[in-house]
Amino acid sequence: MSSHNRIKELRNKKGLSQKEFAKAFNEFMKNSGSKKTVSYATISRWERGENEPKLEIWLKLSDFFDVPVSYLQGLSDHNYNDREAATRAFLERNPDFVPLPDGVSLDDVDFSKSVELTDASDIDLQMRDSYLKQFQKLVTVFLSKSSSDNWIAIREDQRKKMIKIVNSLDDKKIDEVVNYVSMAFYMLLDGDSNDKNSLKKAIDDFCLKYITDEGGFN
Repeated sequence: MSSHNRIKELRNKKGLSQKEFAKAFNEFMKNSGSKKTVSYATISRWERGENEPKLEIWLKLSDFFDVPVSYLQGLSDHNYNDREAATRAFLERNPDFVPLPDGVSLDDVDFSKSVELTDASDIDLQMRDSYLKQFQKLVTVFLSKSSSDNWIAIREDQRKKMIKIVNSLDDKKIDEVVNYVSMAFYMLLDGDSNDKNSLKKAIDDFCLKYITDEGGFN
């Protein structure tokens, strides 16, 4: 397993210098609605491990490179976004799972027609990455700067305090937050209310705007 992040490795694969990457990544974030920017000096510090991106930036980087957050961070050696590579990696680690005939190697297998195989550790990392993405969506919904289309208005001093707390959370705490918020919505849907129709409409509106058909956040 890698002991450092893969930002430099993935940047080099794209054939980009740090300055070129900074320009391309800032344009990518702008197109996705983010107002944040990074300098090539910041990227250099990330690559040397002197600083770490915030969660929002990790997620943007993973989208930019089309790799899982855990793979980008060096927590996993397996890019499960690449179905064929994930299956090959699984069979390399578990050679007895699908015994190959004599004289046949993994290089002879057409992985484009195989089912995806992943170890339990990979599934755990997929769940972790899913929680991180859902958590960032919650932060975006509730802690974005107040505007006419926001559901709630938060004073700027309160918002900054909450964001500071958000940035201090570790992965385990993030998992708990996502679970508790999910449970809260289920409780609201099942609970009694003096104005159940209004409550249901509010939740329906929320789901239409932010929740995918698969149950995750848009």
